[in-house]
Amino acid sequence: MSDAPPSELITTSADAKRLLVVDDDLSVVQYVRALGRHQMFAVDGAANLAAAVDCARRQKPDAVLIDMHLGPEESGLDLPEMLRRVPGMDKVPMGFLSGNSSFASRIAAVRAGAVLYSVKPLEPDQLSLVVQHLLASGTAETAQILIATHNKAEADIFGQALSAAGFPVSYCHDGNQLPEVLSAVRPDYLLLDDQLPPYCGLDTVRLIRSMIRWSDLYVALLTDSQTEQSRRAVCDSGADEWLYRPITSGELCDRVSATVRRVRQLRERFDRDQVTGLSLRRPFLEMAGAQFEEARRRGQSLAIGMLDLDHFKRVNDTHGHHTGDRVLASLGRLLQTRLRPQDLRARWGGEEFCVAFEGESARSAGAYIERLLAEFMGQGCVNEPGERFEVSFSAGVAALPNDGNSIETLIQRADARLYEAKRGGRARVVCGQGAA
Repeated sequence: MSDAPPSELITTSADAKRLLVVDDDLSVVQYVRALGRHQMFAVDGAANLAAAVDCARRQKPDAVLIDMHLGPEESGLDLPEMLRRVPGMDKVPMGFLSGNSSFASRIAAVRAGAVLYSVKPLEPDQLSLVVQHLLASGTAETAQILIATHNKAEADIFGQALSAAGFPVSYCHDGNQLPEVLSAVRPDYLLLDDQLPPYCGLDTVRLIRSMIRWSDLYVALLTDSQTEQSRRAVCDSGADEWLYRPITSGELCDRVSATVRRVRQLRERFDRDQVTGLSLRRPFLEMAGAQFEEARRRGQSLAIGMLDLDHFKRVNDTHGHHTGDRVLASLGRLLQTRLRPQDLRARWGGEEFCVAFEGESARSAGAYIERLLAEFMGQGCVNEPGERFEVSFSAGVAALPNDGNSIETLIQRADARLYEAKRGGRARVVCGQGAA
């Protein structure tokens, strides 16, 4: 690795994701542990098979990164089977590092259960991507599934199997209600019957693809027909795959598991900021726009908060860009862990962040952000030489219905109040007239 590992910023929180690194090269474990402090995930290290199994028993990891060659007497290829015997480890993703780039070595890793294979030596940026990919693989099972079919008995059978496999499942039995259900459920995967009265499934897929919010939703069409003409029609409609009846619950669960894992990995890579772990602006706008329309339709509130780190250029100039990135990561982690699951968070750009608070007024959202500000300032930051310093942010808040009739207007109003907070002395939240 060409760069020195990043130094500690703050201790990772108890709810941080956990990575088990199995490598007899202590420098690799130390580097990944430092990377974890930088990107807010926890790291356990083990130098051999027995120690790795012991670590997994004491603290279940969210992913495992294994050196394929653990010295002259042990092979990392033996570890996945050993770890699968540990309670709760049967679905934890595992990846391999190896100095061997041969096809045979890669096949051996895949047969051992690897979801990732990377060739050493790795540059720091490459290692960071490897870790993100592994940790993202471990979150795919939480994907929301929507089953849309008129056959309620079949839906119940599939839904019970998917729920038992760990997937949250929702249902729609009326084609006219599907747009409303999509907005309410926000699925990651849609299992759609080729007949969803009063419409056929192909027309329903075309409708979904015409909606910007759902243009990239994964759609599997459930059909009885296996003719070439029907297969071509499914492809032409925009569906991602077709599933033929009869299909067993076990096969369905296997297909869904494999698909949502792949979809989640792609979204993590292209829709998520690597430094903070938050959504990027485009996917945030899509989700917030749908959230706004749903709130307006239901007569509910929605608040937008714009946050900007104070004097961030001074942080970079004084302490260096590595420390600046860690400051960004620490605020990103705070937004991930302290807000509710339904609240949307994004790195808007540079040192600016955006949050959407479902069902909150400007005042109540402002109170949330005030508490975040106090905690962020209280935890402090540490630069490369180990010197502690304080960082703050300023924020502005706007909310439906008083501050605008579109998501763009709310963001603009919140942004204007953010600059009012800056002019007012920074380290404050403005959600109307004056600071909160």
